[in-house]
Amino acid sequence: LIEPLIFDPELYVRKSVANHINDISKDNPDYAVSVLKKWKSKAKTNEEKVRLDWITRHALRSLIKQGQSGALKLIGVSSKAEVKINEFKIQKKSIAMGEKLEFEFKLQSSSLKPQTIILDYVVHFAKANGKKSPKVFKLKNIELQPKEKLVIKKAHSVKEITTRKYYPGEHLLEIQINGQIYSQASWTLTF
Repeated sequence: LIEPLIFDPELYVRKSVANHINDISKDNPDYAVSVLKKWKSKAKTNEEKVRLDWITRHALRSLIKQGQSGALKLIGVSSKAEVKINEFKIQKKSIAMGEKLEFEFKLQSSSLKPQTIILDYVVHFAKANGKKSPKVFKLKNIELQPKEKLVIKKAHSVKEITTRKYYPGEHLLEIQINGQIYSQASWTLTF
């Protein structure tokens, strides 16, 4: 039903198509990837390719965060990045509500060719029962050149929002590259 809409000129229509495929991907990831792969062969003009590339990235956002290899391959990204993380540090290990979780690290390519890197960070939030609940946040997508070194810095606001209840205690921060965890450190939330 939604296939005739994939090249629609209106962004809101294409966004709806992508959101439907994203919903399907939660229960049937392989099917979602195969549908998008089939659609890719239907794009003839450059404009159609650009529109379908946008739909594909938006539709696969959940699978990309999970590091699903078929989704990564479809957007031209390897699930095995050739990189190293060095000097990963959290500025303050104890953070009060309303402050920022500031962290930085050095990212270095160990590849002899350029590679596309999807850089995310995962915060495992403490829950009331003592367990932790992970949430993946986008950091950036980069084209990393051979042997290139970058310093990555981020400040994540820890403030009350309607969609999350915070609990004091130990939390975990992980650096994720192309869906794989490369480094982690703990921090404590205080009230």
